[in-house]
Amino acid sequence: MGSVDKELSAAKTLRVLVVRAGIGGLTAAVGLRKHGHEVTLFERTELAQEFGAAFHLPPNSYGILKRFGIHPELFGETRVQGVREYEYTGALRADIDLTAFNPTWQHPWVLAHRIRLHETPKNLATRKDGNGHPAVLHTSSRGVAVNPSTATVTLENGAQFSGDLVIGADGVSVFDYQESCHGHRSQAYDSGKSAFRFMIPHEAMLSNQLPKSLLVDTAT
Repeated sequence: MGSVDKELSAAKTLRVLVVRAGIGGLTAAVGLRKHGHEVTLFERTELAQEFGAAFHLPPNSYGILKRFGIHPELFGETRVQGVREYEYTGALRADIDLTAFNPTWQHPWVLAHRIRLHETPKNLATRKDGNGHPAVLHTSSRGVAVNPSTATVTLENGAQFSGDLVIGADGVSVFDYQESCHGHRSQAYDSGKSAFRFMIPHEAMLSNQLPKSLLVDTAT
């Protein structure tokens, strides 16, 4: 057990409020539950149907997930063998072969399916069995403000919840905890990069020789 684990285990049980139940919020809930804390999550959507394709997991992220008991290899990870970057004109900017580097890292560099990567920590955080307190997940609960002095989250419907700690896991959404805490909201900026994720039917892959050569026959 690492020093951080020991410190968390020795601390008192905290009531933690997590705003948004995406991959980040749910993974935080898994880690906090593991150390005996009580977690309540607020998700603005109904979580009725998750969507998305591949999710990028570099070695450091993979190691954190594994530490929390989330193993991408159990739900169809794909090892990354290389990375290519293109200019907006279509010109190749970089072509990085990772086959020589992969064996040197403690954890692999993989792509995982976003839906499975979301469902796994959600189940680990909220299931009734297992160690610690099951996390409580409130859907259709959009956070609109937070009081940092009292660790209180106010929802769009006026309901308020208080705890010992509030975690904002809402990315660049409309939740304004930044303004409540700091008096201003950080402005998003263009990084100059875009990632396009898409899904291709298996039959379409087989009809083209180039992608067909990349497929692995799982029937044997």
